[in-house]
Amino acid sequence: MTLPEVLPAALQEAMDRFDKELRNTPYWSNWQQDETYKYAIQQNGRFYPVKQIVSLATGVPVKTFSGGDQANGYVEARGFKVVALPREDTRAWIFQANPGLYDVRAAVRKLHEIAWTVSKHKEEITQGDRVYLWESGPHGGIIAVAAVAAPVSPGPMPNDDISFRRNKPDKIDVDTPWVQLRIVGVIEPVLERAQIASDPQLSNLRILRQPQGTNFMVEKHEREVLEKLLTGRIKEMRLSMDLTSATVLRQLYNEFINSPRSEEWWTNLTSFFGMIEHASETERESLEFQQKLWDDNPVSAVGQGFISVDKAIEQQEVRSWIASKSLEKLPENPEEATARLAGLADQMVERLRPYCRQIPYLKIFRVLTAFFPQHFTTIADRGKLRDLHQAMFGSTGGPWPPQFETSASHAVKRHANVLARLAEFLGPMNADAAGLVRRITFPWFLYEKLQEQPAADTAGADPLSALAETLLIDRAYLAQVITLLKKKRQLVFYGPPGTGKTFVARRLARLLAGDDDSVEIVQFHPSYAYEDFVQGYRPSMSDGQAGFQLVDGALKRLADKAGRAPGRTHILIIDEVNRGNLAKVFGELYYLLEYRDEKISLLYSRESFTLPKNLLIISTMNTADRSIALLDAALRRRFYFVPFFPDKPPIEGLLRRWLQKNTPQLLWLADVVDLANRKLGERHIAIGPSYFMDKDLTEEWILLVWEHSIKPYLAEHFFGQEDRLEEFEISKLRESITAQ
Repeated sequence: MTLPEVLPAALQEAMDRFDKELRNTPYWSNWQQDETYKYAIQQNGRFYPVKQIVSLATGVPVKTFSGGDQANGYVEARGFKVVALPREDTRAWIFQANPGLYDVRAAVRKLHEIAWTVSKHKEEITQGDRVYLWESGPHGGIIAVAAVAAPVSPGPMPNDDISFRRNKPDKIDVDTPWVQLRIVGVIEPVLERAQIASDPQLSNLRILRQPQGTNFMVEKHEREVLEKLLTGRIKEMRLSMDLTSATVLRQLYNEFINSPRSEEWWTNLTSFFGMIEHASETERESLEFQQKLWDDNPVSAVGQGFISVDKAIEQQEVRSWIASKSLEKLPENPEEATARLAGLADQMVERLRPYCRQIPYLKIFRVLTAFFPQHFTTIADRGKLRDLHQAMFGSTGGPWPPQFETSASHAVKRHANVLARLAEFLGPMNADAAGLVRRITFPWFLYEKLQEQPAADTAGADPLSALAETLLIDRAYLAQVITLLKKKRQLVFYGPPGTGKTFVARRLARLLAGDDDSVEIVQFHPSYAYEDFVQGYRPSMSDGQAGFQLVDGALKRLADKAGRAPGRTHILIIDEVNRGNLAKVFGELYYLLEYRDEKISLLYSRESFTLPKNLLIISTMNTADRSIALLDAALRRRFYFVPFFPDKPPIEGLLRRWLQKNTPQLLWLADVVDLANRKLGERHIAIGPSYFMDKDLTEEWILLVWEHSIKPYLAEHFFGQEDRLEEFEISKLRESITAQ
């Protein structure tokens, strides 16, 4: 029987009704133990019988429609989560993560599934088990709840979460057993270790008694206590646009095919594919054909076009090989065809490697799509394809079978998965050229739709976690900085140029103050004086007569503002604090920095003045200009100092994390910068990541930044040793990385 259409609100009302009228009745009070119920709707930490909820929402009797796929699909299509119903025989575990090695808070908000190392209990951890994800550290605790999605597997672990790893994220222990976890929800607020430890019923919790390790068993009575403590804290992960739903995909496809904005692209692609299809092997070998194929290919925007393949296609043997491979007949079996194409992608990478500075993956996939359009989408960018796969399947595709071991073959498999899912939900692809072009361009439309969506997995997240995710800095580290700032009320971020000191200061200030109106920024310089900072006389005109007027400086203005709003935090940011004559600028305020409860008379007005406790000061200091050892001892005593160095958290690995998130094809840059800093051997003048953290970063732009910003900076350092600058040519650094 076909179920009538209802809005998601009707299902929510049905669940509310179930809670009020049925849950505590004799029949339904123990329904979860009835083996006939296999699945449940999971909502706010509670389970609901799928068919009963659908019946309540639609008015259709339970016996007249089927459970399983029909009822489950009906519910999932309306944005609710259906899960296998946990039984009494399932176990519960605590899986621990070290925030210094893995950004688990960001991972559980970004990923729907996570691979987790299993060092103990390999035989006991089973599919369906409940897992509490625990972040170690003094402010840690249970930060998310997950379910074991599959049995424990031997290595290698998938690397879909590589951007969240902080300790050599490109190195994976291939022999480590692991298990795939499905994220059920994040815990807000976090159930902290201190609260858990204070409950006498949890005094024997294994992770409290012996916290070293990864996997800890939770006893049945401990699980019951933890579940009670977690009540109301579990924020379930739901996409604002559910691309796992057949209904949603069909609606979006109708919108897509009726949109005129893609017609020109469809026309160009149809013409291009026709030209490719009718070209003979001889024509395909020609240089003119290959230039069109690689550089004038309308499959996707060029993006990576600055990676030239000219040297490769100048070679007759390369052109002949490409032409020959493009005409090979693929197996009829879809899995075998995908495996063959995965092998071809790997071969193409190796063919081009000797002729290209960097592997032009985007161009390779544009070419593969041109030759085999039935097997690829027009998303040639591997990172964007991975994001769409995550949205459509709830995972990025792993674990991978042996024939799909490389990143290029992973992308081929993802293309196949996406097209297979579209065929399942939308029907087979039309045989005509127009139908083909519309089907393979539709995934790009879906990706664009995803980018338009609000970040559903961070909505409602605590602001510090959201800031940590934006900055790619550990939340625990930011919490520590805030603790220092609130304790002494003034601190200094110090480190070499380009390490994000001012940027982090501004974002942290906005978080603490709540808006920009309560934040003021000043920059010190050699001519900056007490009169600019605190109070001084300025020329003025009064009744046509020239004179002087007493004017408040930045600190005095913000202090008065903070004094009028004692319940609100105000932040003063002092940029480049070490460039000013600090004793001259601060004057008698040195005293007030340490004694906030005291008052002092100002130099000019002689008025009584105090620094309010709700006025916090964040300063930044460039150590390439001056070491903190040269600062006045009295000033050093009045500030906490927070280092920003590329070889130490939070900046260590920041560029690599940023590149992995935004431009993974340029990850080599992180290795180059790390090598250059090792050669410099002086952390106070190290090259910071901020030079390159540009959303529009390309290889061409990297070269320009290196030539016109990095090299002049190094030239100043190596004044009189100009021959050493040759070591820091970016081409030589890249060659050294490749040789390793």
